[in-house]
Amino acid sequence: MVSVLTSFGSSMLYGYNLAVVNSPAEYIKDFYNDTFLSRYNQTLSESHLVVLYSATVSVFAVGGLLGSLLVGLLVTRFGQ
Repeated sequence: MVSVLTSFGSSMLYGYNLAVVNSPAEYIKDFYNDTFLSRYNQTLSESHLVVLYSATVSVFAVGGLLGSLLVGLLVTRFGQ
């Protein structure tokens, strides 16, 4: 029962965090477009915006994976 609750709890938090990242999607895409416009005087196409946003969401997931793998070592070394 504990393993089922742990699995459900971790996937629920992961899904919640993805929802938190996905809710400001238009603001993030606007930020990318405004930055590109100010640097190069061009706007990004919708396909480029989707690729950049997909990379942002992917980096979030990879960062969570690496952070969860490293936290044990960091706590052992620097924790009290």
